[in-house]
Amino acid sequence: MKGLQGLSLDPTPSVGTVEAVFLNTRCRGGYGKLLWEQILRSSEAAQLGFSSAQVLEMSILPQDQVLDRAKDWAAERIKEGCQNFVAVGGDGTVHLAVNALFPHSNSKPRLGAVAAGSSNDFHKGLNPVARGRFLGLPYRLAFDSAFLHDLCEVRFVRPSGVSELGVFAINSSLGLTAQANARFSRNGLLMNWMKKVSVSTAISWAALSELISFQAQSVGIEWDSEPLRSFRITNLGVVKNHQFAGDFHYDIHSLPDDGELGLHLLGVPSESENESISLFQRIRAAIALKYGRFSELPNAVSRKCKSVSVFGDEPFSLELDGEIKTCRSVHFRILPKEMYLCP
Repeated sequence: MKGLQGLSLDPTPSVGTVEAVFLNTRCRGGYGKLLWEQILRSSEAAQLGFSSAQVLEMSILPQDQVLDRAKDWAAERIKEGCQNFVAVGGDGTVHLAVNALFPHSNSKPRLGAVAAGSSNDFHKGLNPVARGRFLGLPYRLAFDSAFLHDLCEVRFVRPSGVSELGVFAINSSLGLTAQANARFSRNGLLMNWMKKVSVSTAISWAALSELISFQAQSVGIEWDSEPLRSFRITNLGVVKNHQFAGDFHYDIHSLPDDGELGLHLLGVPSESENESISLFQRIRAAIALKYGRFSELPNAVSRKCKSVSVFGDEPFSLELDGEIKTCRSVHFRILPKEMYLCP
């Protein structure tokens, strides 16, 4: 991976002053620490406000306390008058920042981001004209142009029976994509090395490994007013941003404030004679997602909706903006125009 020295701020989009930073130095296989050090050493750091911003270094916090500590920290910053927050890291860092600021949405905090992570889906599609690059990293820092974006409320039940509630701003998945994300997120020596050398290679390796070994799972799914239906799913995406996991993308787009979710299902009805999607069909689906032709696949469902519920016969992996949860049921519900995000 190229170093960031010598690359400069793209002056085209207007940017605001950063006041508070959610920082993850463990992103991109641990390379985030070097990226942050280079940001602080740059001449643009003072211009953008990074040099004087208050920083929450999330990677040094105990994992089971990160969200609560982030919520408390965000509340303190808002009381002090901070309004412009930035997530420096990957999609998981954006996810945590959104959930930390969500309880304080009445105070109208504005969230931007610098793409220091691996896939960085938050920075793809939607409104690239309003975005630029800082030290080679895509950013969303146009605070003066921030507008109310939809969020998705997600309520899921753990295998223990405990119910948890959160929100996400980018995308969610069950099945193959969630399993591949879990494989990608494991901090083994090989995966961390691949992330540092080539993020796209690491993503491709995780996807290929999961494509070969994946086993379909039986779930019940209902959306909007449709009746509950049983499927053996290969993949289910519930998304606000149609792009995910590198270059993969769905062909039905959602706007950031249109009040709708994208539902993208690949699977066979439980009453079907076919047990599941074959390896050949999974590879075909991966190619279709690479070129944005998912809805053309046999056994694919792509549509807009406002709510989705999934019930598993067995616990399943749920991916929320790159973060992996294990649950036995989940309910998604659109929250229209809920939080100010930079375009």
